[in-house]
Amino acid sequence: MEWLEWLSEDGTFAANTSDDVLEFIRHRCAAAGHQETGGIIVGYYTPKRECAIITKASEAPTDSRSGRHWFYRGVVGLRDWLARLWRSEKREYYLGEWHFHPDDLTDMSPVDAAQMKTIAETESYNCPQPLLLIVAAAPSSSLIVSMFVCPQGKPPMRMQPCSVPPPSNQHED
Repeated sequence: MEWLEWLSEDGTFAANTSDDVLEFIRHRCAAAGHQETGGIIVGYYTPKRECAIITKASEAPTDSRSGRHWFYRGVVGLRDWLARLWRSEKREYYLGEWHFHPDDLTDMSPVDAAQMKTIAETESYNCPQPLLLIVAAAPSSSLIVSMFVCPQGKPPMRMQPCSVPPPSNQHED
């Protein structure tokens, strides 16, 4: 299994995921065709909280709605799924959102930025620096992946991919 890590320009935030998670998302994007789609990303932080390890992504909940240039992520089934993950041995939890832009744009839209700001500031999410993974279709039929971190009280930051070893299995609850 290969791993990809993203690092914020200031070196403060890092996120790491396997190609298995990205492959799962790629399949969801292919199935969506020319419509946006998305879901949530879950995982855990390393012991010193220096890196978010993304272990899973959800499908779009059944109550989600979408069009060519918009996506509203529903909630059906997410609470139960997150509760099961939290009770599991790994104690995985919500880290942020992912969604698909069928065009080749991986920038955050103003709607994306507003949504992530709300998540960072909403106590019930318990996620003061949510991640947003945006997948876009490239003209060559491949996919482009971008990662953003949206720290509470600060503007969103695009993260740059970098090469790192796979994460340890230890994490902080």
